[in-house]
Amino acid sequence: MKRLFLNFETLPDIEGARKLYALPASLPDKDTAKVLFHHHVQELGRDARFLSPWQSRIAQAALLTMQDETVKFSSWQVESGDEKLLLQRLSESIAGSDMTFCWDEGRGINPLLHVRCMIHGIQLPDKHVRTVERRMRIQPGSVGLSVMARRFGIAAEDMPGDEPTWKLVHNDGEAAVTERCRVNLVASAMLGLKHLYTTGEIDEDLFSSLHARCEAL
Repeated sequence: MKRLFLNFETLPDIEGARKLYALPASLPDKDTAKVLFHHHVQELGRDARFLSPWQSRIAQAALLTMQDETVKFSSWQVESGDEKLLLQRLSESIAGSDMTFCWDEGRGINPLLHVRCMIHGIQLPDKHVRTVERRMRIQPGSVGLSVMARRFGIAAEDMPGDEPTWKLVHNDGEAAVTERCRVNLVASAMLGLKHLYTTGEIDEDLFSSLHARCEAL
């Protein structure tokens, strides 16, 4: 059984926003993002932390591939024009795995992947990414990863939403959220493994081995 845990960071799709809201190409990225977030708040309200799939792009992805007792970590950070390459790599990783998991946090990982792949013309395997929350019988977005992780003594960082993340990245660059992407990937994988053990899908020896390898990352 080959299992894949993934995590990602999203940012505003600036080029897409110019098309979506008929904005001039000369409008600076910062101002374009303001228009985008204004529409987002008007449509969904201030409590909606994450942009819709047609408003955001996947800027970073981190993956843990688990097969038997082997754990392999990989990550990608791309600039705006290279989202297509990142999606191609994600598609290949999902296609090569028996089961894929992600802590959703209310981001809507499945529609996000499908819409972004449609935009870039990437073929995505017909496989559902399982949200760790739903596996735990929890509604995605109802409890944050950092909260659940703390209950189990696992390190994780808050996911403040797309607007605070955009402001951070706009000032400090995309590398500013790379460590958060990795830390939260490991946290979601450790929670996912705990649930797989609880449901009897992996035995105690395999759980202990994989858990220890995740802790060491």
